[in-house]
Amino acid sequence: GSLFQTSNGSFYGMANIDTTYGQGSVFSCNTTGNYSEGDPSYKWTFGTLVRDGISPTGNFIEPTPGILFAMTPSGGSTNQGTIFMVDLSTGLRTNLYEFSYPLVPDDAVNPRGSFFKASNGLLYATSTLGGLYNRGTIFSFDYLNPGNPPITVYSFGASGGSAPRNPY
Repeated sequence: GSLFQTSNGSFYGMANIDTTYGQGSVFSCNTTGNYSEGDPSYKWTFGTLVRDGISPTGNFIEPTPGILFAMTPSGGSTNQGTIFMVDLSTGLRTNLYEFSYPLVPDDAVNPRGSFFKASNGLLYATSTLGGLYNRGTIFSFDYLNPGNPPITVYSFGASGGSAPRNPY
């Protein structure tokens, strides 16, 4: 994904592959570019938490100062992707949701790209699979209530194309 400048001025980014487990990493640096794996700026690698997401492809969003949200297209208990958050004050990463189609009917599968915040205050994104026809979804996520699952608002397949994705 692209670099994202947080409300505290640091840059955060995600690498799709890392040198430890090969499943992606999160890093940050300041405007002078200080970064190394031995530095506190190196945050973590994916694949280290139980049911962890892997291979992030999108960007962070910071809808509330100090809290970042993003997704992974793979990983979780069903290997269909995850939603996670990062608390900048503690540096902790928390898995919030694991996509689980068809166990959860019309759930998204393999979200790719990034969230955006809509005028109604919810975060929205797309998935390449899942939904009523298993051809992709548009889904919303209420970041103010992160314990609630995402909601599919549109299923691709009957019309309107299929397998939406951002470039990666």
